[in-house]
Amino acid sequence: MNRSGLRDGARRLGLELTEEQLDRYQAQEGAIYSANEQMNLTRVPIEDCWSRHFLDSLTICSLIPEGSSLLDLGTGAGLPGVSVAIARPDFKVFALDAHKKTADFLSNEFGPSGALAVLREVICARAEVAAHDPNLRAKFDVVTGRAFAPLEAQVELSVAFAVVGGLLLPMRTSNDEHDIERVNWKGLGCELERVHQVELPELNAVRLIPVVRKARATQASIPRPWAKIRAQSGRKKSLSQG
Repeated sequence: MNRSGLRDGARRLGLELTEEQLDRYQAQEGAIYSANEQMNLTRVPIEDCWSRHFLDSLTICSLIPEGSSLLDLGTGAGLPGVSVAIARPDFKVFALDAHKKTADFLSNEFGPSGALAVLREVICARAEVAAHDPNLRAKFDVVTGRAFAPLEAQVELSVAFAVVGGLLLPMRTSNDEHDIERVNWKGLGCELERVHQVELPELNAVRLIPVVRKARATQASIPRPWAKIRAQSGRKKSLSQG
């Protein structure tokens, strides 16, 4: 792992990583690529993991209030959740993934009893189902995820997990600029406060992060079944309808 590259990149994002934290990123990298021999966790070459996975994950850290509870939806290899938890141990980070093998990997490596115990809990469930669980609904200060669905679908799958007044931080790319303008934020009980833009020279890329405030309680029908969400993804009809 390029320790100096990760340290310098994190510093530009306002994070000072200790040697112990860099050791933890090295351990995270080892766990991901060891498991990747049997599982499809990532297609990113190991030499690019520090930048394309870890550094990219840290772009949301400056937007999250100290001590927040954070839910990472569609976490996969633990991105951004595990990487954020390493950098900011004051956050209470939970990770959700629908695939049992992936969730088992995360629990064994990064869960409370794992080798690198940085996650509070790993939840194995589909987001549109888990969002209706009273133990998870309206329980988190911040909900994020790395573009695991089209933007408006990601917002619908995320919003019910957040407390009123909490934040949604969907991690998107510059390709999503027009989609941000088309989301019916009000229909989903949200307000778009601003779009946080982060340049990552290591990747020659720009990360766009809509900073979305949950303004009111989510109606009981949201999120809808995935088939309905997918069928209307990209349409102009509000996701709060039908």
